[in-house]
Amino acid sequence: MAKKKAIIENTKKGFDVKGFLAKTKIKGMENATTLKESPFSNVTEWISTGSYALNKVLSGSYFKGIARGRISGLAGESGCGKSFICGNCIREAQKQGFTCVVFDSENAVDEEFLRRIGVNVEEILYIPVQTVNEVKNTAAQLMDEYKKDNPEGKLFIVIDSVTGLSTEKQLFTDVEKDGTAQDMGLFAKQVRALAKVLTHKATQTNSTILFTNHIWEKPAPNPQMQPEKVMNGGQGLVYAASAIAYLRKRLNRDEEKNLDSGKTEKRIRGAILIASTEKNRFVPQGAKAEILLSFTKGMNKWYGMFEDAVKYNFLQPNGAWFTMINPETGEVIGKVNGKDKLYKKENWLPILDKLNAKVEEEFKFATLDEFDTEESEVDSKESSAFDEDGGATSEDE
Repeated sequence: MAKKKAIIENTKKGFDVKGFLAKTKIKGMENATTLKESPFSNVTEWISTGSYALNKVLSGSYFKGIARGRISGLAGESGCGKSFICGNCIREAQKQGFTCVVFDSENAVDEEFLRRIGVNVEEILYIPVQTVNEVKNTAAQLMDEYKKDNPEGKLFIVIDSVTGLSTEKQLFTDVEKDGTAQDMGLFAKQVRALAKVLTHKATQTNSTILFTNHIWEKPAPNPQMQPEKVMNGGQGLVYAASAIAYLRKRLNRDEEKNLDSGKTEKRIRGAILIASTEKNRFVPQGAKAEILLSFTKGMNKWYGMFEDAVKYNFLQPNGAWFTMINPETGEVIGKVNGKDKLYKKENWLPILDKLNAKVEEEFKFATLDEFDTEESEVDSKESSAFDEDGGATSEDE
């Protein structure tokens, strides 16, 4: 505890950083600033994912999402909604004035789908790619040129997906020679180089990068342990990314009467995606969010806030009835009969700002004062336990 306070006091007495920067001639410090003034260390803008719940677990706020100037990732098995979320991010980015670029390695970007969810496809720069190095070199040059031609412009790059990329050896050499040899880790090495280049260029140009990737189960070292889920391409992008969400899904079914047979049947209406943060530099990782995707209506931006609303007393469930209230005054804002009618704009908009304030207040890393408080509580408990176990006390002495 004493060391922490000493560090803070010494910092207050520290030398004149700005004065030092003004007179230093050390090579490589031309762009150095104080951390507070650095445009590289502070995130000032975010791109919504189209889901308030997913925004929260990625950034700690319903109103944020994907950090500008950083790398973020979505990973999961095939068909779990990664590309769907990317499409929603592109739409939201366009609303904020971003120029959007898509690197497509799977030849799976659907123009009609993007139109249906509100994306202006005429303003998307679409780049089909095959190899890791192709993405690395093209993206790096693109970010530099865009920044040079548009100093105040905002660039959003989507790479869909890392798994679909190959090395030149896999794509050309082995195929031409009917080769079947493994790449001996070359793919992972190239992905690591890609991650380093993207990290530096994204920071320097304040460009935003979102990648998708597949995950696979790495066998556990012994039968008592669970297999580990890891992304393709090694740890390079894991280290580089500021936030990564792992996705899985369960199908959403409704009962409907079959007009031919007269029987009631369950039919698939969409999917519920479960997102959990595998890495996060902005808020504590491991948070989970649920996202409702309807095959006919798209993503429901209000779905996934139920637990927060109940926790902070904005929502009172009672059987099939749900009452929205103002917890400060007790005023009833509205009532809904049936959960299927709950996730609508008119029910959530009146409480959204205040609910988000509660979320932002709690969903964050602890401050130094909070650490000090926790340490004091731990010290007190340890001291009590020591005395109870027969440890030395003043009376014993």
